[in-house]
Amino acid sequence: MRSLLRTTPTLAITAIIACLFSACSDDLQASPERAADAGNAVPGAADAEPGNSHISHTPNSDGTTTTTIDAPSQDAWIYLDLATQAQVSPSTPSTSQTWDLAFRRVDISLNGGISGEGNVGALAIPDAEFDTLQVAPGQGYATDLTDGDDDDMAPDLYFGTEEGTWYDYNPKTHVLTAKSTVFVVQSVEGDYYKLRFLDYYDSAGTGGHVTFQWGPLQSPSHIQSFTVDASAPEAWVYLDMSDGQLVDVLSPETHLGWDLAVRRTSFRSNSGTSGSGAGGVLEIEQASLEDVLTAPTSGYVVDALLPIPGPPGSGEESGNASLATWYDYNPTTHLVSPRSTNYVVRTSDGNYSRIRIRSYDDGLYQIDWSSAGEQSVDF
Repeated sequence: MRSLLRTTPTLAITAIIACLFSACSDDLQASPERAADAGNAVPGAADAEPGNSHISHTPNSDGTTTTTIDAPSQDAWIYLDLATQAQVSPSTPSTSQTWDLAFRRVDISLNGGISGEGNVGALAIPDAEFDTLQVAPGQGYATDLTDGDDDDMAPDLYFGTEEGTWYDYNPKTHVLTAKSTVFVVQSVEGDYYKLRFLDYYDSAGTGGHVTFQWGPLQSPSHIQSFTVDASAPEAWVYLDMSDGQLVDVLSPETHLGWDLAVRRTSFRSNSGTSGSGAGGVLEIEQASLEDVLTAPTSGYVVDALLPIPGPPGSGEESGNASLATWYDYNPTTHLVSPRSTNYVVRTSDGNYSRIRIRSYDDGLYQIDWSSAGEQSVDF
């Protein structure tokens, strides 16, 4: 779904991080005026309660939110679900899909890679302006990785890498200062958020209280993701690809309100033997859906009678040959997995949409999609 670009800390950053996480962690205080101990854990903080007891939000007039995470414990992680703005308490964080970011003092973990199965990624954009950033980049996202070639044995959390470190550290004063870098985070749900860190200390000067401003972004090139349940063995599910919605169709042969139909692993388009529309499908072998910038105006495959999967002589049924090969099948495990390819769909009224099948689980699809709009070939 995205490339995970690994970065390796420099020796200087590594030394700082090692200091922060070990001997120096008890000395993270600003100066005499920041007299509160920024390094010592707060008693009881390891026993995070459900709810937002460690997380507070302040809505801003521009639609963004300023959030403070009280995570001063040396041991306990505080988990945040970006979609609901809620603190969550996953029993098994490594497999849970309920959280996106986790905080523990200066550490910030992503629900991806070595830290979780949520495919959460992040991307630092040092030159971006937070206020004007509206659309998320389409690639370059990284996640948490196993320990690399550095001086410690800790996992390489993205927000602790050279690219992703969110703070500057003054070794003389032992003060952390949030960088001005803008980050983009892709969540468990595939949504995008911009984020910039503001502070590490509370009003008393105590460390471990991470404050950041964040808000939603448009998906890359307005690509969206939607779920299709086509698990029923007999019923076709019909899709309107102009707006990425499911539609009810009584007479698919004459109805022009649908563009694709799916049943289990089979696909139809509103064309040829399946419908009276101007539809069709064209496979585009680009690295990502974001790379499909323009819809070709010719070469589309229309529906025809295709052999039914199974033993020879199983018969024929209407389908789209281009989408008939969207998956790989493992005869040992009997698992179906999407191929790394993209498609442009010509809709029933002659417009264009692009799709990529992200995942498949026994008839349940996750599909990335965007439309070029009326009478346009540009995505």
